[in-house]
This record gives sequence, C-alpha cells and structure tokens, in this order.
Amino acid sequence: MQNSYGSYTDYSGLTTGANGIGGFGQYTQSVAGGVTRVASTTILECTQPTSLIYGGKTLSDSAVQSLVKAAAKSSCSGGTPDASAVYLVLSSSDIRESSGFLTRYCGWHTYTTMSTPSGSAAIKYGFIGNPSRSIGSCTYQTTSSPNNNPGVDAMVSVIAHELDETVTDPELNAWYNAQGSENGDMCAWTFGSSQTLLSNGSYYNVTLPVPTTPVVQGNYSGQYLIQRALAVNNSACYVNANPIIQ
Repeated sequence: MQNSYGSYTDYSGLTTGANGIGGFGQYTQSVAGGVTRVASTTILECTQPTSLIYGGKTLSDSAVQSLVKAAAKSSCSGGTPDASAVYLVLSSSDIRESSGFLTRYCGWHTYTTMSTPSGSAAIKYGFIGNPSRSIGSCTYQTTSSPNNNPGVDAMVSVIAHELDETVTDPELNAWYNAQGSENGDMCAWTFGSSQTLLSNGSYYNVTLPVPTTPVVQGNYSGQYLIQRALAVNNSACYVNANPIIQ
C-alpha cells in the first residue's frame, strides 16, 4: 500500500518500481521448514496533496501515523485496514519529516494497532522521503541514475531496505542484533560487485519486471541500484538469494 504525500509529479517511476519487487529473489529466505518467498505484490496507491490537517509541508511521526490510518480506511485501499499489508508514506521532495529525515535517517518502519473485521491487529507502516532537496544525504548516485531521477531511484533502494526489515522485524521485537541494528542496516549502502554501467554514467544491479498495471508512465527501465540484504543462513549480504548474487 503506497500513500503518496505532496506533489504527485515527484514520483515518476516509483509505483511501477515498487510493483516489480513482489516475488523478487532478494526476499527469499531459508528457514527450517524450507524456502519462503514474499508473494507477488499488489500496489494500491492513495495520493494526498499537502494538507494542513497533517502539518502541511512538515510531517511529524504522529502525522505519518494519521496519514496511514486514514489511507487504511479509505476507499482507495479497500476501506478496511489489512494486517497483512505494509503501508508506506512516500513524500515528495518539498516535504520535511521533523524527527530527522535526511539527518538521522532515510526511512523508517513501525506499526500501530487498528480495528479490523477479525479484531484488533498490528498494522505495519513506514515513511520514505524523496531526498532530492539534499541529494547527498540519502542518495548513492547523486548526479545520474538508471531512470534519470536520482531522488526517486534512491527511494526504491530505501523502500527495499524498509520492506526487508518490516518482514523480519514487523513489531520491532523480532530480528535485530545486539547493537539494535535490523538486517537492512547490516547491509546498508552496499550494492555488491555485480553492477552494470549505463550510458548516462549510472549503475544498476537489479532489473525489476516492468508491470503492465498500472500503466507505465515516462521512461521506466526497471533497472535500479538496490542495496543488499542479509542472508539468514550465513549472515552475508546478497543482492539476490535465488539465483545467488552477492
């Protein structure tokens, strides 16, 4: 579930990029019972123009939660909070998150409790902002990127980071190490050696499927530079688990 806050024109390629993550091998994990894989995703998008209800162009953590709760109950997401979904608030570059976006973090995830048809449930959500106004803070490729949009391309890597951690530490009491780092943190800002140079000088290490729904707008290649994820069986960082790409 994607809830875009701010200027919609800031998100070119982001919805289509997120759609490609479903079933991607980076999220394959060896467990005692066999091998599991994140199911193919369905991305539902709710757009919310800048609103004084949520603080205008400065969001607090509580405002992000309010956005999520409103989106979870809105018609664009089915009208009922979904405990199996992950709700992401993706902000445009003119939006500030007052608890430390671009200075303390590039994104975060947490959970809240909401009523569902099955009773009270933990609803997982997170925030990822567009770093274009301070391009060096949360962007690895600052001058060019695979889809010619460094800020948005950088967001896709942070989305992968936060989704990975939401799966393995959904209520902040599951997988983290003695220092408090989650598995995405353990491989942050590492992209592996299997990278391809593009004609515009940028690199990519992953080609995500280009979805047919929603309709792809603009030049979308499906190519991204996405950070590696921690493997549970040997504590090493991988771009892809099946086939293995380190």
